[in-house]
Amino acid sequence: MTKEQQFLLELMSVAIGTKDAVTLPEQLDWRVLFREAHVQTVMPLCADALAPHWSKIPADLAEKATYVARKVTACSAAVEYARCNLVAFLEEQQQQYVILKGEAAAAYYPKPGLRHLGDVDFMVPRECVEQTVEKLKAQGFTHSCEEDDYHQVLFRDGENLEIHIEPAGMPGDGKKEHIESFLETLYENRLRVETPSGAFYAPAHAHHGLILLLHMQHHMWGQGLGLRHIMDWACYVNQTAQCAFWTKQLLPLLDAVGLKFYCAVVTKMCSLYLGTACPSWASVAPEKLCRQLMEDSLAGGNFGRKDQDRRRSASMLPQEKQEEKYGKNRLLWKTLRQSAVNRHPKLEKRPVRRFLYMSLKVLRFGVLRLFGKRTSIIKAADCADRRRAIYEKLRIFETK
Repeated sequence: MTKEQQFLLELMSVAIGTKDAVTLPEQLDWRVLFREAHVQTVMPLCADALAPHWSKIPADLAEKATYVARKVTACSAAVEYARCNLVAFLEEQQQQYVILKGEAAAAYYPKPGLRHLGDVDFMVPRECVEQTVEKLKAQGFTHSCEEDDYHQVLFRDGENLEIHIEPAGMPGDGKKEHIESFLETLYENRLRVETPSGAFYAPAHAHHGLILLLHMQHHMWGQGLGLRHIMDWACYVNQTAQCAFWTKQLLPLLDAVGLKFYCAVVTKMCSLYLGTACPSWASVAPEKLCRQLMEDSLAGGNFGRKDQDRRRSASMLPQEKQEEKYGKNRLLWKTLRQSAVNRHPKLEKRPVRRFLYMSLKVLRFGVLRLFGKRTSIIKAADCADRRRAIYEKLRIFETK
């Protein structure tokens, strides 16, 4: 880790209340620090933690950083407004729901308003999904082309909604049944969260923790786990570490589905670098693996936005258990096929046209690569090898 990354983690410790204050290091590159905070989508938290030190920061950089933090906060306020509209609509329709991730995660922060918000993620009972989508379309929402097995994306005049059929990152084998059984009481046990802009329902603590973990490992195997995801987990553990649901509900489930070791590594990593609680069940995690995962997360940024090679390497990582034996070329071809079908669903039943489409995509990539407009496949493959070596140590969805 660079000096700037280490200091950013100190600032995040202040932001979540595990550290009272920081001492400014000598010869710190403020430009690099603020760039790091921006690509990790934690700029408002960074600016708030630095509030006592603004006079010691170069004026031009302090002004720019403050502007970016305010702009991000304004964008988050727009997302909050969209959530208010959605909640009002769902409650008027007497539709059960829970808000996921975003504001549900922000509720565990000491200052929820500083958590960078993206889209409005929510779940309704599976049997109500299509009906809810049609009702939202009647309100002016339009389907995005970004759809998959677990969610649908809707947008209207800057409002982006993601309606989840199930949490992201669900395993594809019998372990899924354990998780679905655990989530059967999702709506029965949901919690009412009060905010200045209005209340909403969020998952109960145990359900929220499971959904966060599934979401984190899902993004880790994709474009990457970022500091914002890690902060969500750190705040959640710090607020709930002493609660009885861990030993009575959540840990037994995580053990049964093969996520307990991953949970221990992420929890101990937060303890080592952000000063949060480290329960006894998390102390078994190897410190070296915690360091490797944190360095890997910082290397990528939020959704891998720091490194294009890293973003492309996601195509060469297995997304399901049975794919772990696949080579990089096979994983690339599978990803290309899925991309073709997602963009043009009719190609699913037309293998010849699908093959021609995929071949043209490969040819186009090669031409753009010659003109320097695409990253090197070789570099992306090397990045995939490094990432895979770390992630396989986490034993995700492996049971005894």
